[in-house]
Amino acid sequence: MEKRRGNGERLVCASFAVGFRVVGLSPTVVVSHGWGSNRSRVLRYVHPLHREGYSVLVYNVRSHGDSDSVKAPSGLLFRDDLQSALRYLEGREDVDKQRIGVLGHSLGGFGAVLALDEGAPIRALVTDSMPVRFATMVEAELRRRKLPAFPLAHIIPEIMVRRSRIPSALVKRANPAAILEDNASGKRVPVMLVHSRGDSIIPPAELNHVLARVPDANHLFVDVDGHSASEQDPAFWPAVTGFFKEYLSIREEAVDKQGDYASV
Repeated sequence: MEKRRGNGERLVCASFAVGFRVVGLSPTVVVSHGWGSNRSRVLRYVHPLHREGYSVLVYNVRSHGDSDSVKAPSGLLFRDDLQSALRYLEGREDVDKQRIGVLGHSLGGFGAVLALDEGAPIRALVTDSMPVRFATMVEAELRRRKLPAFPLAHIIPEIMVRRSRIPSALVKRANPAAILEDNASGKRVPVMLVHSRGDSIIPPAELNHVLARVPDANHLFVDVDGHSASEQDPAFWPAVTGFFKEYLSIREEAVDKQGDYASV
């Protein structure tokens, strides 16, 4: 898949794995990667979902992988490019538009929650190791680059906002905890939040921050080390596939469990 904005920017490059041959259209899960990652690094989610019968779309956010770069990338790219991926799916005849789910890792989850706030056509959402506070995101990137938190953690967010020309009202609204609270109160979109207690990049305190506002949120703490290893916990896949099966209504009448992979 190659999509372009009005200014000619290439938006995303993606691959689409067609699900099992089922009666009717297959449900689809979009897998959204995080900051500094790309579609090839989230294949760990693709194969288990595909085996369960889902069609799966993976893509590169701009300034990641082989998608075009932008002058001032920010976390909002993950919202905007997910929305473009969803519009692409809505144009496919082999996709059930009423059964599209999203699995977002890290900032991919952050962008998906922001997309929910704008009414994106997501039937069910799973986030894995999602940051919810800008300070956490900046500090994680500084640690990755082995740079001091002080004073950069206080300076960089302001610089990013100015370079990206993001309105202050939009920055204020980009608050996943508040959005998830609103979503829960309106019983709009089913959401499952996963985080590892052993995540040293985006600490589990981020999920606790959400739970302080949404105590009844569907969530799972797993016990593995690392920021990109939740799926290695034995509890992860039964919980995630069970969640998607409930809300995307995967049918049991699969007659061909091979499926097809295609670059689109």
